[in-house]
Amino acid sequence: MKPEFSILIFILLMFSLCPVAIAKEKSMFVLVNLCDNDTINKIDFGVEEIEELPFVSTIHGNYSIILESEDGKEILKYYFDVYFEINAMEVDILTGELWPKKVKLECNEVYIRLPFFKNVSKIRILRLDKLLHEFSICNYNKICELKRGENEINCARDCSRAMCGNKRCEFGETQESCCRDCGCPHGFNCIDDKCVRISSPIIYFIIILIIGVLMTVVILTKKSLKTPQAY
Repeated sequence: MKPEFSILIFILLMFSLCPVAIAKEKSMFVLVNLCDNDTINKIDFGVEEIEELPFVSTIHGNYSIILESEDGKEILKYYFDVYFEINAMEVDILTGELWPKKVKLECNEVYIRLPFFKNVSKIRILRLDKLLHEFSICNYNKICELKRGENEINCARDCSRAMCGNKRCEFGETQESCCRDCGCPHGFNCIDDKCVRISSPIIYFIIILIIGVLMTVVILTKKSLKTPQAY
């Protein structure tokens, strides 16, 4: 065997023994328990990193899930079917005979995996054209929950990082924490990023007047003491 082939075989063997890194990407999941009377018992949703899976969009189904942006634009509409009747087998206890039987379900749990879009703000669930439920990604609890799908685009109130000093009073900033951006109440000035009360000019005038009167009294008193008295 030629040395070149030996080196090539050795390289291929090393690559085959090395673990293969599988690319992962973000994906949104929705877990919902749908009932035949158009009610929903449970909803769970979030964002996970999974191995890349092909997403097949459907155009038919008795149910649909819609992802919307904050301005109400439809990002994705995914159709799916939910069945409340399943085929089962019934057993005769005495004879052991089996025969098919249809079982009616009141509710059925559905797990849906969807592509992740950073600007998804609202999720709607419909049966045909009837809206069953809608919920927002952002819950406005001042905690940026990435696993829930919150980010700086669809949940700025929870996820935006306010920067004091950019001349914009952003969410999370107050007059107490950043008066450079949010200003101060009437009668206060922003000094060293703190609101400091400003005294009225009249007060300064009164203080100066009192000081002037006291100094005049002192000067006149001293003059009266130095003036010789006639006997």
